[in-house]
Amino acid sequence: MPANIGELTLTLTSEVNKQTSVFAPNVLILDQNLTPSAFFPSEYFSYQEPGVMSADRLEGKMRLTPALGQQKIYVLVFTTEKDLQQTTKLIDPAKAYAKGTGKLCSGYP
Repeated sequence: MPANIGELTLTLTSEVNKQTSVFAPNVLILDQNLTPSAFFPSEYFSYQEPGVMSADRLEGKMRLTPALGQQKIYVLVFTTEKDLQQTTKLIDPAKAYAKGTGKLCSGYP
């Protein structure tokens, strides 16, 4: 992606699919010489509850300031064997609905 436009803000969203699995992203930023310049591990991407226009997801916002003179940077998104063994606790769909409609009781777990 172009790097000569100043600070970049990237938002990466990984949605939970119908089988309730989600891709746990790790992001490696490489400069134009393919030298690593930043790393965002899977823990950086936090669980976000579903909303009116969004699904359960892992999401993170990355702010990047490319070095002076950089023309482009590369963004590599991957997962690891360790991440494949992890789980993400999702909000119960009934609780999400009740919360979204304002009918959630304070005693609901």
